[in-house]
Amino acid sequence: MDLKTFLFGQDDKIKKKSNFNEGQNQFFNQYTQNATQNMGGMNDIMSLLQSMLDPNSDFFKNFEDQQMNQFNEETLPNIGERFAGAGAQGGALSSSGFGQALSAGASGLQKNLASGKSNMILQALQQLMGQYNQQTQNVLNAQPYMYANKPGNSGLFPGMMMSFAKNAGGAMGGGM
Repeated sequence: MDLKTFLFGQDDKIKKKSNFNEGQNQFFNQYTQNATQNMGGMNDIMSLLQSMLDPNSDFFKNFEDQQMNQFNEETLPNIGERFAGAGAQGGALSSSGFGQALSAGASGLQKNLASGKSNMILQALQQLMGQYNQQTQNVLNAQPYMYANKPGNSGLFPGMMMSFAKNAGGAMGGGM
């Protein structure tokens, strides 16, 4: 303690103290930097959405291929079997009912494709937004520092003055 502080005292000071060790601090800084540079993953979300909305993307091609295989291997043969056994020598295969059944199967395929694509987009958005929100909350809720009050002291002269004033006030009030 220097002479000035000893004689005249010192005010309270707020002290900043890290809650993290050096490794945690480096990780938090990298995490925060990644969250802010990538807008918390929003760039990734937008990139994924663009690829999902492209009808020629591999994302949809794989889904469509699976649905087409199922249609070709299950739906069409079932319709054919139903109508092949209905008429002599398979004559029912040329009937209007067979054409309507094929049309209904194709319409169902289109609905399944549209519904499946919509569901896939919705699920992907929900997952990505959940990750974005979690990352944002992790950064916002972190408390890398705490603040503590370092009390000052009154020093020699202010302490003596307070003591003198107190005693003098007591003496004046006590004598009356």
